[in-house]
Amino acid sequence: MNQTIADLQVVSNTCHSEIDIRVLRNSMSNDFGAIKMLLEIFVADHCKDGHLIRHCIQGHRLAEARIAVHSLKGVAGSVGATGLRDVACHLDQILKTQKNPTEHHLKALEHRLAQAVISANYHISVLTGSE
Repeated sequence: MNQTIADLQVVSNTCHSEIDIRVLRNSMSNDFGAIKMLLEIFVADHCKDGHLIRHCIQGHRLAEARIAVHSLKGVAGSVGATGLRDVACHLDQILKTQKNPTEHHLKALEHRLAQAVISANYHISVLTGSE
């Protein structure tokens, strides 16, 4: 398991990781099974949120979009995806005012979410290899 810790630490220290695994390690007391499960749930439940949010906004369902953004903001914080959390927080503020986000805002959210999913899948693969 020590190699897993080292592998996760290396990736967390690079600019390529959207998820800071240290946040998960600290909040979950280094329980790698629980970390893996949380990341798997994040990917399964939220990987399509960018599309869902865009669809809601395009359909003028801003309240539904805000609920999805608010949920994504919370889970992003829980998995250590601070960049995604920050973008979702900004989008949440825009939606609170009943305004439509710009295309730039939506693309930023979709990009950060895609990067967080890639990062989560990487961490899941490292943790799976240690079992």
